[in-house]
Amino acid sequence: MSEHVPEIIEIGKLMYQKGYNVSIDGNISVRLSDKELLFTATGARLGFLTEDDIVVTDYEGNLLKGSRRATSEKILHLQIYKEREDVNAVIHAHAPYSVALSMLDIDIENNLYATVAPIPITEFAMPSSEESYLNMKPYIKDYNWGILRRHGVVAYENNLLGAFLRLEGMEHLAKMLIYAFSVKKVEPLSAEIKDKLLHFWGIKK
Repeated sequence: MSEHVPEIIEIGKLMYQKGYNVSIDGNISVRLSDKELLFTATGARLGFLTEDDIVVTDYEGNLLKGSRRATSEKILHLQIYKEREDVNAVIHAHAPYSVALSMLDIDIENNLYATVAPIPITEFAMPSSEESYLNMKPYIKDYNWGILRRHGVVAYENNLLGAFLRLEGMEHLAKMLIYAFSVKKVEPLSAEIKDKLLHFWGIKK
């Protein structure tokens, strides 16, 4: 089908092995061209993907190749591709530490507890709905990741490995914060340092 299929299968296994997904959670997509996209199918088990679990759609989500429907979360993927021409891969996962942060209302974006690029946490939206995209929309242009409150995470880059590394970095930061908050309240960085970091990352001009 495509040279990207083995890579999708491998990344799916890594996501499962690292605990970013269980069961039939999560989905992966890759841009093939300006007309076609690869998607994992709805109900696919990312840790045990086969070629039959990967389908081709157009940019409206219509099935072009494959015998199953694309993931029900395709709306968010499709809109990210439309808004970011530099993005060629999108991953959605139910990474537990990141989701836990959102359940605890620990706001990384506004408080910057660590010196890594800020990670926005959106408001709650129904899974597989346009609302997930609309809540993430304000961040898509300037960020390559986000936490969907009480649901999951999304990470995107110009290639699939890059998107996976975004996911890995986000979950690692979330894990550090959960560990730290389990001991005591963590104070955010000062406003001055936050401002310097936002300029450093290009988030603030």
